[in-house]
Amino acid sequence: LIPFWEREACRATVASARNEGLYTPPSTQGTVVYPMTGGGVNWGGAAFYNVYDTKDGRCLALGGVEHKFAENFLNKAGRPDLIPLCHQPPGPVQDPVKDYLRELFRSKTLNEWTAWFEGVDVCWAPVRTLHEAMFDPATAERGMLLVDGEGVEHLGVPIRFAREPASPDLRVPEFGEHS
Repeated sequence: LIPFWEREACRATVASARNEGLYTPPSTQGTVVYPMTGGGVNWGGAAFYNVYDTKDGRCLALGGVEHKFAENFLNKAGRPDLIPLCHQPPGPVQDPVKDYLRELFRSKTLNEWTAWFEGVDVCWAPVRTLHEAMFDPATAERGMLLVDGEGVEHLGVPIRFAREPASPDLRVPEFGEHS
């Protein structure tokens, strides 16, 4: 997570780099390659699959490119005119929607957005701080809190493989042990 005070500099750096889509060849002037899900370049290209800043410097994430989520959101927000753009593939055609969402999300705090989303079928989540994530009930419910021999809590491994379970070593290394 990039601190809010460094986001504009990061955006400027990324904007100055080259990205002409999925098959952009590397460049000595800088190339941006976004992660993808195998179904196309979705990371940042789709308005409803993106991270947005809120008024209080926090962030929220939209994570659903299905049309129903965009329709539900934009109808509640009073902007059904933007729905047809969300039916297009991710990319520049959705820039007007992203611009609208950037401005809209900056108009309320994360808590205000949490209340606004109540009862609306939209795939979204607040971006948690480490402290919030540690104390979120969902973290404990998923078995993500591990306790060492001294009673100190640690975050567990979020990805689980049936035949290759993680076995984190929670002990504090001895001085110089890893150098």
